[in-house]
Amino acid sequence: MQKNIALVLVGMMLGCGAGAYATHSATAHGAPKVIGQRFGANPSAPRWEQTCSEPVELTGVDDVVGKAGAEGWELAAMSTAGTGVHEILCFKRPAPK
Repeated sequence: MQKNIALVLVGMMLGCGAGAYATHSATAHGAPKVIGQRFGANPSAPRWEQTCSEPVELTGVDDVVGKAGAEGWELAAMSTAGTGVHEILCFKRPAPK
């Protein structure tokens, strides 16, 4: 499972790096800069709790999703655990205020 998490983190870092490069490249080639706009945290944006399951056999996915749904969790992502027989399920729900 740690290998999968590491792969996701590496992918995210590569994506962020590619986005930063594309932005720099676009502005260097004459794209207009946005002036006066800030991209800080939006206090009115919803906050979320996240959790991921241990690898679940395909035949048990419905049970895990049903139990999580009863506790207020929403399925946000699903990924194979490398074998094609197990799935890792990631859920989100609004964070308590």
